[in-house]
Amino acid sequence: MDQHFSKIGEVHTMLEEAKIGLWCVEYDKDKPPRLYADNTFLSMMGIAAELTPEEGYRLWEEQIPSYEKERAAAYMQNIMKGEHSEIEYAWQHPTKGLMFIRCCGDLDTSYTEGLRVHGCHQDITDVVQVQQTIESKLKDTQKSYAQLNMDNKRKQEILNTIPGGVAVIKRDEHGVWAPEFMSQSFADMFGMSLEQLWDLYKQDAMAGVHPDDRSRLSQDLGEYLQGGKESAEFVYRLVRGDGSYIWVRNTLNSMPTEDGLRRNYCVYRDITKELEEKEQLRSKYRELLSTSYYGLGHDMLLVGHCNISQNKMLEVIDNQNKDLLGKLGYDRETFIRFVGQFIVDEAERKEYLDFALNAPLLEAYSQGKRELSHIYFVKSPLEEYGRYAQFKVTMMQNPDTDDIMGVLSVMDATEQTINRKIVRKMSVLGADRITDIDLVHGTRTILYAADVHSPLIGRRGKIDSFLQRSLERHVVPEDRELWLEHLQPEYIRKALEHKDSYSFTYSVYKNKHFPPKVKMATVTAIDMRLGRVCMARTDITASVEAERRSKEALEAALAEAERANRAKSEFLSNVSHDIRTPMNAIMGMTSIAMDNLENPLELRDCLDKILVSSKHLLGLINNVLDMSKIEAGKLVLNKEQVSLRSLVSG
Repeated sequence: MDQHFSKIGEVHTMLEEAKIGLWCVEYDKDKPPRLYADNTFLSMMGIAAELTPEEGYRLWEEQIPSYEKERAAAYMQNIMKGEHSEIEYAWQHPTKGLMFIRCCGDLDTSYTEGLRVHGCHQDITDVVQVQQTIESKLKDTQKSYAQLNMDNKRKQEILNTIPGGVAVIKRDEHGVWAPEFMSQSFADMFGMSLEQLWDLYKQDAMAGVHPDDRSRLSQDLGEYLQGGKESAEFVYRLVRGDGSYIWVRNTLNSMPTEDGLRRNYCVYRDITKELEEKEQLRSKYRELLSTSYYGLGHDMLLVGHCNISQNKMLEVIDNQNKDLLGKLGYDRETFIRFVGQFIVDEAERKEYLDFALNAPLLEAYSQGKRELSHIYFVKSPLEEYGRYAQFKVTMMQNPDTDDIMGVLSVMDATEQTINRKIVRKMSVLGADRITDIDLVHGTRTILYAADVHSPLIGRRGKIDSFLQRSLERHVVPEDRELWLEHLQPEYIRKALEHKDSYSFTYSVYKNKHFPPKVKMATVTAIDMRLGRVCMARTDITASVEAERRSKEALEAALAEAERANRAKSEFLSNVSHDIRTPMNAIMGMTSIAMDNLENPLELRDCLDKILVSSKHLLGLINNVLDMSKIEAGKLVLNKEQVSLRSLVSG
């Protein structure tokens, strides 16, 4: 069954220690009933976790003794009718035998596929066995008093076997309650000897009752007698030997006597510590309620105190004094749905209902959760722009009724939500200043300022004053028009209609003795429904300076390249002129040689001149090729021995 336990959730440690397990049963049409439960319930009832929900329900039903089946069926029927119901019944544990269970349950109105009931089981076997022991011993003692004429020593022996202080009290015909017997354990409880106890109570069993409790106790005893009941319980204070008082629970069983009066067998239990612990819980409850309900500040929009278990609103305070309970009634879920209609986003509205209605809150409480909180964007018909609101439910248990109580508070969370959005968006920009701009109210707030400007954080003012002051004191004259244009509210709204942000650069004076600093301003939309944007200012002086130096280096390299290109052009121009001379000589000597083929001397002279011109031309061409190798970085220098004289002489 483990895969089905998510419907129940984890049980708080305190419930486990108290042997309290959680369960729910689903009744759907044409399907067998299904039992879902937590580990505490399964362990307590001896139901194997491997069983299916259908098998688990069948085992639970089969183990109910026949004499309890009618009561158990009536109990479930009452829950199905929508009534909160409680029962104490016997159940046959598969391995441990007969046990006793205290059970309470309610109808789950959120379930729409059929009927679902849920509640808790507590193992009270030990308590019932103690009660049965006491009742058995009291009956034996009653019989002994009625049938035997025993001495006080024998009575003492019998009554001292009963846990707690014991007394036998008879009410005479004048209505006076006087003790016939009091046990040693009764005297020990009050720090007295038996003699002191008899001195106090021998004339009147009410003598030690606290003065503030006597009237109420007398009235309760009178109603008990008139009702004809054989047993009852009373809680009041009795005096101790040192004059202090303790709280006791008196379990009284009555039996008629032969003279027509009644003898009452009383078992006293000291419940002072129990009541003190309960009062501490009550005090904590009041403190928590006061903190959650009355300790809210000026951001409070609405706060309501409610009983979640009973689906009832108890009190509502709203900042518009609309008397909402007078108009809506006291049904809690109706109130919750009414509040939820102001959440703008449909998905957020569904999320709100999924955590704020009764069933999910009670399930969350059973899992140990005491506070649930979400932030949604809301807008009422009376508001032009809307706002962010924090919906928080704080839960606590009423120590007197055990009902789960709740406080729903709706607080204006606009500023912290906007600030959180700004920090999330701006955290990657490395800005030296972040400013929250409210276009609706025309204000700006500095959220962050670096270094020596950190005292400015939190400073708030009008946008117009901020622009004018910055313009006059900081922005350099040539950038003032650009600065003013890009931070006008109309420009911001238009620029952010179709994109998330825009940026521009400008320069500011640090002071008159230092050069201007270059800043880049990035304006980002945070929530345009509220007219909220932020401006992050980043110092880009270093990067601009680096860019300037890089540009200057590139310009210098370009100038050098252009100079080299001009030198190359001049070289090629000169070379082309130098090439023309030997080429003309070669062509001219070739033409003369062709005309003097039969004149060997003339022909020889032309060929010699052609050879000289060719060598000169070859040298020019080699120089051009060497220039190309130099440009390509491929020129190779060869080391070799030469004759300086030959080189000079040519």
